[in-house]
Amino acid sequence: MNTKFLDDFIKQSKTDNLKTKDIYPENLFDLKTKVSFGMGAPTKRPWISILGPGMSTSNGYYPVYLYYKKDNILDLCYGRSETTLFPNAWSSDIQAKFFKTPTNGPYKGRDSSWIYKSYEPKIENNQVKYFSDNKEISSEELLSDLSSIVDEYKKCLDIEVKDENSDISKGLFYMEQQLEDFIIENWNETEFGKNIKRIKKIK
Repeated sequence: MNTKFLDDFIKQSKTDNLKTKDIYPENLFDLKTKVSFGMGAPTKRPWISILGPGMSTSNGYYPVYLYYKKDNILDLCYGRSETTLFPNAWSSDIQAKFFKTPTNGPYKGRDSSWIYKSYEPKIENNQVKYFSDNKEISSEELLSDLSSIVDEYKKCLDIEVKDENSDISKGLFYMEQQLEDFIIENWNETEFGKNIKRIKKIK
């Protein structure tokens, strides 16, 4: 894995191109990704979200890159959906140690998410470089930061999956049930159906 997807994201943010299909990886660290530059018109804050099972950008919590074009600030955040407030977003330990949204200064109201790391991207000779506190950040450091927050995310997801009453666990159970029903209904068309005869359960 490399940071090409992030370089492409920064470069595209400088244009009016809103297309993302076949440009960005569908998965990072075995989790689904979503990228947006706006709908109908370019947004002031493009984003890349990394989503666990049962999560969506509008309903869930997830690691997310938020790029504030006007201020040229790229934040890697402990993201939370804004349209729907997802219950129990992130662990209490993570909530306790992260800064609050800035209330003053040039980045007032940067987001309802918690900022994990911030970078200043610069494009030089069509190459994207990233800086933090005027120090250049290497590709390895960028990936390490992303890997760290994803690892924390997966731990949070694992806790929720083990909780049978959690929204994620219920969602996974529903998807498994749908898959089972589909296989049964289409048994004769599956590879299993070619060699194995299904015995119907007598009620």
